Order: sequence, then C-alpha cells, then structure tokens
Amino acid sequence: MTGSSQILDKAGGGANSVQDFKNRRAKFSSKELELRLKTAIDMNLQTIKDQVYINIVDGGLKIQIVDKEGSLMFPLGSAEPTPKAKEILKIVSENIKGNNSKIVVEGHTDAAPFKSAQTTNWELSTSRASAARRELENNSIDPGRIAKVVGYADQDLFIPQNPMDARNRRISIIVLQPK
Repeated sequence: MTGSSQILDKAGGGANSVQDFKNRRAKFSSKELELRLKTAIDMNLQTIKDQVYINIVDGGLKIQIVDKEGSLMFPLGSAEPTPKAKEILKIVSENIKGNNSKIVVEGHTDAAPFKSAQTTNWELSTSRASAARRELENNSIDPGRIAKVVGYADQDLFIPQNPMDARNRRISIIVLQPK
C-alpha cells in the first residue's frame, strides 16, 4: 500500500494535490463571483456603482457598500437602510444566492461620536449589519448561510488616514470560501 501511495505522491496525486485543487477551485469560484457581481453592479447601478467595492481577500470575496457625502446607505444615526442600500443588497443577493458558501456581514461607522448618550457606534454598526442581514434574507439568501453578523464601530476604518471620511460608514459582506 505504501508503494502505491508513493507513486501517487510522485505523480502529484497525494493529499497536498487534492488540497491544492480545492484551493484553486475556491479561488476560481471567488474570481467568477467577483466578475459576475461587478458586471451586475455596472449594469444596474450606474449612479451609485462607485459606492460598491468588490475584491478577493484571504478567505473569500468581500463586498463593501460605502457611504459618500450626499449619498448615504443609512441615514445618519439610523439602522434603517435607504432605498439605495436596499437596491444594492438586492443585486448582491441575486448574484450570491446560487452559491452555498457561508456569509459574514459586518457593520462599520466613522469616528464621529454618536449623539445619543444611550447608544454608541458599537450598537449602531451592529444594528446596521443586522439590518443588512435581514435585507439579504428578504432577498432569498438562506438564513442558514449567515455565519456571523458583527459591528466594528470605528475600529476597522476603510480610510484610516481620515477617520471622519463618509466611506468609513459601510457594510461589508464576505462570501467565505468553502473549507
């Protein structure tokens, strides 16, 4: 039995090759999903496509939906998505629902202190992440695919050199690579 195992390994068919194949397939799948999403965003969201960033990261595909001055995804201090945010989340949902990978939803804020003494950016970012999760589920994403919903407040800035930049207020959706 050892001899045949060595033959497979020498031929490139051992356990490492299987894992390498899975890694390559996952990267291809992420790249394919990235391309499909970028095309859908370009075709359907002409006026707000500059508020959606899509890139491959370690562990999956990251979709970031960001605010910009004059074009908010959530009203300031609110966890209720704007119609623009709902439109983006619908297009994202339509393009990731055929994929069975787990999903992480993150909420982020800028560094502006929250005006209410009862609520902080921690609660706001978590509430926004949960609102985005609800929108994904309302648009046919299986709730069982949601692996985590988390708020980061201003602790993971998109524009670290300018903590008050509107783009720091964002939702990140990570479509995880299968393990």
